[in-house]
Amino acid sequence: MLILSRTNKLAFAATFFLGNLDTILMDYEMPLIKGPDAVRKIREIGYTGFILGVTGNVLAEDVDYFIGHGANGVLPKPVSLAKIKAAWKNQREDVDSSARGSFAGL
Repeated sequence: MLILSRTNKLAFAATFFLGNLDTILMDYEMPLIKGPDAVRKIREIGYTGFILGVTGNVLAEDVDYFIGHGANGVLPKPVSLAKIKAAWKNQREDVDSSARGSFAGL
């Protein structure tokens, strides 16, 4: 299952189905709460799956802020399935590298 979170309602509705989610895409700019803060809340309730931040502002500090709040990586807008697949592939490679003692990062 893939949930694209464009509103706060979707972001927090997703928390009720965490056990069934493969990936959460979280927009940075939302009306009531910023995406990184929503990611932090989702992590706090125990979701350990893959979360990708999505933003039009791919400045280093924005990316670091998203990752610091629990995102596994950040994609620039516009998002495409090819970019998501590449992020999944990178994550799998990172997990494999971690098992061997190194971590490449996203």
